[in-house]
Parts: sequence; C-alpha cells; structure tokens
Amino acid sequence: MSYTFLQIVEKINAEKSVLVFTPDESGSGDRHVRYGFYEIKNCSFGPVMFRFFDEHWCDGTIYSRVAVRIKNSNFEDSVVEIQRDNFNVICYFLQKAQKEKARISARDAINRWNNFLKTPNPESRLNVRPSTINALKSFEAIMTVVNRHRPYEPSDFVAESFIPDLER
Repeated sequence: MSYTFLQIVEKINAEKSVLVFTPDESGSGDRHVRYGFYEIKNCSFGPVMFRFFDEHWCDGTIYSRVAVRIKNSNFEDSVVEIQRDNFNVICYFLQKAQKEKARISARDAINRWNNFLKTPNPESRLNVRPSTINALKSFEAIMTVVNRHRPYEPSDFVAESFIPDLER
C-alpha cells in the first residue's frame, strides 16, 4: 500500500511514538515548533526522521518546510507552509508529540539525515521504491526523439529573398 505524508503522520500519531529531538544549528523555529530533527526509532514503518527547517525562495523570501524520510522504504516527502492545511496538521503533530532530547550534536543529526536513505529495505511495509529512471536512460529517451526523422527536409522549402520597403 502506498501512503501519503499525512497518512504516515496519522499512523505515527496513533501509535503515540516518542520523538527524539535534535535542535537545528539556528535554534529558531516556527508556530511553537523548533527547527531541527525529529527521529522515531520504534515505529511500525521502521526508522522515521522528520526535519523542520527554513528555506529561501529565489526572491529571498524565507519559508518553512517539514520533510520526512522513512529508512526502510526509501520514502521521502515534504510539505511547505504554503500548503496551509497539511502544514498545520504536521506542525501540530510535531508540537504535541512526546519528545525527548537527543544525545547527538546538530552536525551528527545533519549527517544522519543526509545518509538516512542510503540503504532502503526491499521488504518494506510501504509500497515506495526508488525510481528506475536514471540520467542515462533519460538521455537515451531524449536522443531517440531528437534523432527521429522529421516529416520534412530543409530542402522542401523554397528559398525566398526579402527586400524591405524602406521608402515608407
């Protein structure tokens, strides 16, 4: 079965899991929830990690984002604050969930986040698999279309000369 981000949060909330919290290096937050890493080790999905952080739009505007990664399934998704309903549900979950302080540094938490999906479990409860399309296959598909014979040749068009009327 394939799950969405909100369905995963609902199931974790129903399990009353304890989140291990590591604050972000900035130490700030949004909506009564601190930026940082929230990790759940004993969950029915397997190890789960949330990251609540801020990013910048291309115009420099700052916005908040919540991302989730589930180790045993290679599942990754995120919600930004523009998606009000979903974002508020997830922030409320992070705010109300039982938390304990992690015993690792922010740098270690970032490294754990970056390496969290390196070895997915093929026997996961979630029906999410990594994409089988890689750069080479994408390039080959594009080149197949580009190299296809066109229904016309440049010699099909009669060359015309155009002399603009400059007397007007």
